[in-house]
Amino acid sequence: EIYTLILSMSAAAIIGNITGYYFGKKMGTALFTKNDNIIFKKRYLEMTRAFYERHGGKSLILGRFLPIIRTFAPILAGVIKMDFKKFMGYNVIGALLWIPSLSLLGFFLGEISWVQNNLEWIVIFLVIVTMIPVISTFRKEKALHKAGE
Repeated sequence: EIYTLILSMSAAAIIGNITGYYFGKKMGTALFTKNDNIIFKKRYLEMTRAFYERHGGKSLILGRFLPIIRTFAPILAGVIKMDFKKFMGYNVIGALLWIPSLSLLGFFLGEISWVQNNLEWIVIFLVIVTMIPVISTFRKEKALHKAGE
């Protein structure tokens, strides 16, 4: 049942961000001094921080729709010790916009034969489109960093 799936995925998304928030709150600034490894890249955290500074709490909502930002936004909220009630408001709103919109879109589009026949191209297109803001933000931050040196 699609609606049961949406409710459980929304709950998982909310709990996942709460976990990220407390991880960031506990780890604090240690994340900014951590060396890069296969999973963690400091530039991803910096990219998220810059996005967060520009968009504030909205980054918890908008970030749900952007790869990389989605991962680090709740952690950064914990690092900066954002008020938990405020965090939860953005967290719940973000999850309730992200999960149902993408789930229902996929559910109903999956019924269209053209979509079924071209799914690989649609996925490639969506990956590229969602990476554009991330790459753009990364380039802007890199240029700002070079200008500051």
